[in-house]
Amino acid sequence: MGEKGKVKRKKAFRLDKKKLAILVVAIFLIIYFSKTAIKIIELKVEQSRLKNESQELRIEKKHLKNELKKVNQAEYIEMKAREQLRLIKPGETLFFTEDEKKMDDSDRKMNEKTEEGASQDEAL
Repeated sequence: MGEKGKVKRKKAFRLDKKKLAILVVAIFLIIYFSKTAIKIIELKVEQSRLKNESQELRIEKKHLKNELKKVNQAEYIEMKAREQLRLIKPGETLFFTEDEKKMDDSDRKMNEKTEEGASQDEAL
């Protein structure tokens, strides 16, 4: 009888090894496929973001093409000169609001900082 008990134990132990091996393989596969699924989700999110960015760039390209068509027109040149350079025609008076003055001051400070940085770079 003693030998039969040993045989049963060995068989039970072998079954446990098989179960353990299956469990290890199953855990490995779950981890592997989980990582793959997460990577797929991340790539889909990035793809969506890139599609949105691409659409925004197409819209910007369309606007820039339209602006490029206008560049050589006298009215457009005059409008940009008035807006960006604040040029006026003879006899006109230019008025500033408080917001515009603040913007001018901040623009001037930014330009001064940029010029200082450039002069420091040249000194090096």
